[in-house]
Amino acid sequence: MTHILIFGVILPLLLSTFLVSGWWKAWAPASAPLPGRAVALPLVIACAWVVGALGILDGIRFPPRSAIERLVVGGGFAGLLVLIELARPQAAWLKGLVRTAVVALLVGWVTISRTAMWGHAIWLAAAVGAGLLAALVGLGIERFGERRGQWPVAFLLTGLLTCVAAVLGISGSAKLGQLTGILAAVVGPMIVLALIRRDFSLATSALSSFLAIGFGLVAAGGVSAEVPAVSIGLLAAAALIPWGGMALHAKPTKIEVPTVLVAAAVVALIGVAVAVKSSPSLFEESADPYSSGTGSADPNPY
Repeated sequence: MTHILIFGVILPLLLSTFLVSGWWKAWAPASAPLPGRAVALPLVIACAWVVGALGILDGIRFPPRSAIERLVVGGGFAGLLVLIELARPQAAWLKGLVRTAVVALLVGWVTISRTAMWGHAIWLAAAVGAGLLAALVGLGIERFGERRGQWPVAFLLTGLLTCVAAVLGISGSAKLGQLTGILAAVVGPMIVLALIRRDFSLATSALSSFLAIGFGLVAAGGVSAEVPAVSIGLLAAAALIPWGGMALHAKPTKIEVPTVLVAAAVVALIGVAVAVKSSPSLFEESADPYSSGTGSADPNPY
């Protein structure tokens, strides 16, 4: 438990806080020039997550063989690939294209072991579909942040990732739940930074980095854990809630932020409840008095 607490929470939290506050100079005036911040943020996210993941997993094999090992390596490279969109940071089409491509590549690589079961056509369609969904989610969250500020975006991401961690852990993969918790710990300090610095923005390649790793985690859950499809659908619906908030409020209003955050929380928590109900092992008591009583074992040792 101490090992998980150190590498899964404390270390990524400290890395994220130190690196992000250092690059963004949280103590400097808001008008102070901050060169390199758009490049630094996705690298900080990927670096802090990979370091925490390696600590939790006690290292990985190379070349990677399991879905989770491929996810860790691919998540690190995703932090580099999303920098392509900085070539034209104001071009929404480029962001959408990069997010679709990076998420599709990562999801496809993580789930490549299922090609024999699904067939290449279904595997490819699933990867591309995940990429398109990530682009749609990213655009909605980005526009929500432009209307209402960045702290609600960081808060929304933290809440969604926490619910994803709960669903993955409940569904039989404690490791995936811990890896998702690391990502939530990485984004946590950004809520505070967004409140301190009004010019702080996650609507850059940083959001793309979160999307890639987050979708990769859910894809790995589909391979190495019994994640209910309904839970995945509800989590996706929760991530799309900002679109609904903007549709209901053509102009920014005071109730838009609480409406979006509460609605997203409710939908995501229903997804968690579905996972709990679909996992009877949580409520089964072992007849063996010496059993650990932890339920089904994680089918993936990494």
